[in-house]
Amino acid sequence: MSGITGHTVTFLCPYPPHHSNNTMFLCKGNKRSNCTDMAYQSRFMLHNRTATFASVMITNLEAEDSGTYWCRSDLEWGVGNYTQFHLSVEKEQSDTSAQPKMKGEMVK
Repeated sequence: MSGITGHTVTFLCPYPPHHSNNTMFLCKGNKRSNCTDMAYQSRFMLHNRTATFASVMITNLEAEDSGTYWCRSDLEWGVGNYTQFHLSVEKEQSDTSAQPKMKGEMVK
């Protein structure tokens, strides 16, 4: 998954019906066993829990947001209780049509 600095990215995490009373976890790190909790960071929002998914939104993306994310809906890291996402944040491409045009006369 990829995003652009300053923009918003949204992805879905599995949220099975039998976990409806569980807290959703979102963390960032190369290994799920050693990752940083991101669920309560100001630009990270978990919402719209349905019968099968929860929506995760990261606003005002920064280059530092690139990396591996893990979401889970159970206290245990059991099979089927978590999902891994890779996020790549890139700088916005400048619009070349907005660049100033060169004006001048052709000299012989």
